[in-house]
Amino acid sequence: MLRKSRRNQAAGRRPPELQYAHLAADCVAREGSPVRVKALVTYLIGRARGPVAKSVRRVPGAQRDLSALVQDIFTRSLRSVMANAAWDEMIRNRQELIERICAASTPEMDGLGLRIDSLQIQSLDFSEKSEALAALRAASAAERREK
Repeated sequence: MLRKSRRNQAAGRRPPELQYAHLAADCVAREGSPVRVKALVTYLIGRARGPVAKSVRRVPGAQRDLSALVQDIFTRSLRSVMANAAWDEMIRNRQELIERICAASTPEMDGLGLRIDSLQIQSLDFSEKSEALAALRAASAAERREK
């Protein structure tokens, strides 16, 4: 029995491995205002289904390259989604943005044998501060306090 389980491990039947990638992207909102987004992506290396997943298990140091690849995939998706979102949407509907970014990234991630575990938008920094933005932030803060 012990030999069989060792053989299963050697054959790549181990549980998927959780990895993460930090994102920092300069984006432009639908109105043309710049926004810097910081986010964290966690993903799983699948069970030897994609070419990248297979090589990451075999090649030492490949996880660093994989993290850079995931950062590139998500940065492209992030910029695309943010370009179609208004800044007030970014503040009020973060979960919807996260879902759209993940949906845009999923086909490419699946093709590599990777599965998205989660995406967390850590910060949105609007470099053009305005009175309207300050008022919207105050209203959002008041809503959170009421809940």
